[in-house]
Amino acid sequence: GEGSYIGDGIYNTDGTNQTKSQTVDNEATAVYDIKIENDGNVSDTFTVTGNAGGSGWTVTYYDALTGGSDITSDVTGGGWSTGALASGVSTEIRVEVTPSGLAGGTSKDVLVTSTSAGDSSQDAVKATTTVSTVYQPDNQVRNQGEGSYIGDGIYNTDGTNQTKSQTVDNEATAVYDIKIENDGNVSDTFTVTGNAGGSGWTVTYYDALTGGSDITSDVTGGGWSTGSLAAGANKEIRAEVTPSGLAGGTSKDVLVTSTSAGDSSQDAVKATTTVSTGYQP
Repeated sequence: GEGSYIGDGIYNTDGTNQTKSQTVDNEATAVYDIKIENDGNVSDTFTVTGNAGGSGWTVTYYDALTGGSDITSDVTGGGWSTGALASGVSTEIRVEVTPSGLAGGTSKDVLVTSTSAGDSSQDAVKATTTVSTVYQPDNQVRNQGEGSYIGDGIYNTDGTNQTKSQTVDNEATAVYDIKIENDGNVSDTFTVTGNAGGSGWTVTYYDALTGGSDITSDVTGGGWSTGSLAAGANKEIRAEVTPSGLAGGTSKDVLVTSTSAGDSSQDAVKATTTVSTGYQP
C-alpha cells in the first residue's frame, strides 16, 4: 500500500536501514512487498531465502504482489530463483505474516536474503511483525447453582445480554456468581466496582463463590482489585442481595463493572433481584 520501497542502494545481510514493521491483531495478516533488483552491471540470477513460520506464526511467500504462486517451500527451503535478470531489472514478491494466539507485543522478524549466482554477494531486507496488545475484561454472571455463566465474549457497560434475575421473599437472599476473565492477550489487573445496598436492600460481595472474605467496602468504594490475571485466566466472586420490609414487586439492580488497568476498557454484568409478591387474607 505504500508508494515507494526503502533499501535502494543499501547492501547488508541483516536488514539494517532496510526494515519495515507492522503491528497486527492475532489472525490478521501483515503484507510486505519485496523488490529484488539487479544492481550489478551484467545479467544475474538471484536465489531468495527467508524465514519460515512456526510457534504461532504463519509466513507465506508469493511470486507476485497480488495473487501469484505460493513459493514458500522454495524460499524457506533451498531457495527460490528469480530467473535471469538483466542489469537494472527487478522482480517483485510478497510476504504474508499472520500471528495466531500470541501474547501482545510478541514479534516475528522475517529476513529475506538474495544471493547472486555470479559471486555469492548478498543483500537482505527485514520485515518485523508485532502482535497488537489487547486489554479486555470479560464479566460473566450466573445464578448460584446454575452450571454455566452468561456473558462470555459479550462486552458492554450496562449488562445488556449479560443479566441474571431472581425473585426472593423479604429476608431471603439471592446469590449471584460473577466471573471476571481476562480476554486480552497480555496479563492485566481489573478493578471491580458494584452497587451498594440501601433503602431496604443489603448487598454484600465476597471474593469467592463460597466463604471467602467480605470485599463489599472495596467493591462499593474505590474498587476491588483482582490482582494480576494472565491472558485467559479468571477470578470468581459472588454478590448476595437481600431485601427487607419491601413491597412485592420492588426490584434492585446490581451492576458489577470491571475496568482494565491496561487501557481502562470495561465490561459489566447485571443482577436484578425482585421481591416476591405475597397475598394473605
